[in-house]
Amino acid sequence: MNKALSCILCFLPGVLFTIALVMIGMCSIATEGTMAGSVSAIFIILMLLASLLSVIAVYAVMIWLMIKTFKNPNITGGVKVVWTIMLYALNMLVFPIYWFVYIRRE
Repeated sequence: MNKALSCILCFLPGVLFTIALVMIGMCSIATEGTMAGSVSAIFIILMLLASLLSVIAVYAVMIWLMIKTFKNPNITGGVKVVWTIMLYALNMLVFPIYWFVYIRRE
C-alpha cells in the first residue's frame, strides 16, 4: 500500500473523532441558542454520521494494523503482543506512532 495512503488511514480516525466532537459542540450551541430546529437537527445528523464513521474507521484501521503487525518479520513475538495490546487499548493515539515507526520506513 502507498505510504501516503497509509498515513491518511492512520490519521483518519482521529480527524473524524475531532469532527464528531466539534459537531457535539455545535449541537449544544444550536439547542441553547436561537437557531432553528431544523438547523440543530442537521447538526445532530452530522454528529451521528461523523461518530459512526469514526467508529468504523477505528476498527478498520485497528484490524488492518494488527494484521500488518503479525505479518511484519522485523517485529519479534513479545513486541507483536505489546503492539497488539496498544493498538487495541490506545488505538487513535497509537495509529500515527505505528505508521511513523514501521510503515514510513518500508
